Amino acid sequence: MEDPRRAGPDPRRVSEAERMIAMQNIYGCTKNVAIIPVDGERFVIKASLQDPVHEVYAEVEIRHPSLEILDASAEIRRAPFTEVCNLTTGRMKKLVGLCVGPGFNQKSRDAISGSDGCHRLGDLMAEIATAAYQLHFVQFFGSKPSSPGVEDVPIARRQAALENIPGLRNTCFVYKDGNEELVRDMASPIGGTPKGLREQPG
Repeated sequence: MEDPRRAGPDPRRVSEAERMIAMQNIYGCTKNVAIIPVDGERFVIKASLQDPVHEVYAEVEIRHPSLEILDASAEIRRAPFTEVCNLTTGRMKKLVGLCVGPGFNQKSRDAISGSDGCHRLGDLMAEIATAAYQLHFVQFFGSKPSSPGVEDVPIARRQAALENIPGLRNTCFVYKDGNEELVRDMASPIGGTPKGLREQPG
């Protein structure tokens, strides 16, 4: 009888391994978003979406800090019925005059998605809305360069953000009312060693 310790690989395991190797990803989606300054208060947000079936581009001009949409356009370069799908891009103009904020995603979907629109454009507008709101953070924190000899105080930085970024309160764990002490006790100054690493052995 053959020594099982000297036997070849279990054919069942080889088969499973080969099956896993043979499996291929048949769907993936890549989204890209970029914010480009136009002047002191106007910014253009460009977004794109590509998957095996679609290639869609959208562009929105906004005013900061109101996040009012000044202009909006889109192009569908590849879709199941590209020429017909492109007929929906004109609906982007329905977004002009809206402000990114609470309830915006639903208003956007109503304007450009659904049976008269394009769901992929709706997906891109959700990404653009997120980027637009992040512009508050980029402008706020980017306008406060660190000064030599001036210590960053996380709890003060949190409070300043709450006072200067519209609608920030209770939007996430860090800015939730009642979590001030967590920031005071656990957060590290910008440029400092994270507190969790300070106690690690050297």
